[in-house]
Amino acid sequence: MARSGLRFWAAVSAALHALFGLILLFRLPGREIPPPQEAVPVELVTPDAPQLAQAPSPSPVQAPPAPEAAPDP
Repeated sequence: MARSGLRFWAAVSAALHALFGLILLFRLPGREIPPPQEAVPVELVTPDAPQLAQAPSPSPVQAPPAPEAAPDP
């Protein structure tokens, strides 16, 4: 008896949960999606020509030292 009573109330609970879910699905208002904003192309104009910074010239790299001569035996 206890086993069938448990199944009955589990079925009642599942049915009520399904009913409540369907009510929420159909009764809640959907969220409004804002209209997309249009992109406006803009051209930037400056009164002066752009000034670019000059990079310093690289310093010269020293050559590696010449190998020393092998000592005579």
